[in-house]
Amino acid sequence: MPLEHSVNIPKAIVIPGIPVDIYSTEIETNSDDFLKQNNINADLIDKITLRKMELIVSTPSDGNFNFSDSIDISILTDSLPEIRVASINKIPANTIETLKLIVDPIDVKQYILKKKIKLKIKISVNEGIPTDYIVDLKPTFLIDLKVIGL
Repeated sequence: MPLEHSVNIPKAIVIPGIPVDIYSTEIETNSDDFLKQNNINADLIDKITLRKMELIVSTPSDGNFNFSDSIDISILTDSLPEIRVASINKIPANTIETLKLIVDPIDVKQYILKKKIKLKIKISVNEGIPTDYIVDLKPTFLIDLKVIGL
């Protein structure tokens, strides 16, 4: 289920030693369309889990995650509380522009089946950044279906 999204990290809010919370704009899940296109009945979904979360620096072209120490990503909606879904606690020095986060084994079905979600990115930084960053979030979800007849 594609839910890729980009977030802007303004250089003005990145202050060393102070964690930064960045909220995405509302993301349309299009879960109804996805389920319909794949002949999946929502009642047959047992759970949906995040299998992989990658963060990729899109801008600047030579950007990387060296300015950050740790990153937590949470999911939330207007009617559901925020829950952490992925994180990385020690970002290696000389990181390239792509980070693979460790995903939390949490059922996010009730979030993904909503019309819209938001993502919260909490970044602990160790240095400022010279320009605004645009980071692409690329999640991969696994949909577990109930087995009929068992």
